[in-house]
Amino acid sequence: MNIYLINRQIEELLEEVDPETGEALFDPALLNELMMERENATEDLALGYKNLTAEASAIRGEAAALTERARKVEKMAENAKKYLTAILGGEKFKTSRVSIGYRTSSRVDLGDGFIPWAKENAPRLLREKEPEADKSEIKRLLKNGVTVPYASLIEESNIQIR
Repeated sequence: MNIYLINRQIEELLEEVDPETGEALFDPALLNELMMERENATEDLALGYKNLTAEASAIRGEAAALTERARKVEKMAENAKKYLTAILGGEKFKTSRVSIGYRTSSRVDLGDGFIPWAKENAPRLLREKEPEADKSEIKRLLKNGVTVPYASLIEESNIQIR
């Protein structure tokens, strides 16, 4: 039975009162049984939480290992491509299983002086980013008693399951 239903049964049991005397009519043994069942259900739920967080952590670890492995394989592929480029020197190569050709592309390379020049002469060539709040610095100030307009420190209660 789930915790919600157990809590409802406990509430219903505690509501059983003699209308004339106001004396509780519930069976203490049944209340004790329900409380034990509630404790077991709560423990099961907390253990389930711990298992799920452990599994999620293991999955994240495996994902990180796979990501690192993929990065290494991509680096090996890039090295093989550079080696082929050096070996072929722009010459085409073709067999029944592979074909190597070339295409031209272009990219922009900016020298060190471009940003100052563009600020002065062509600001339309620059993109400005929106400022972003430094929440860790704001938190430090608020904790030290400094008033920061439009900012407040919110204390939350977070459950800890170990």
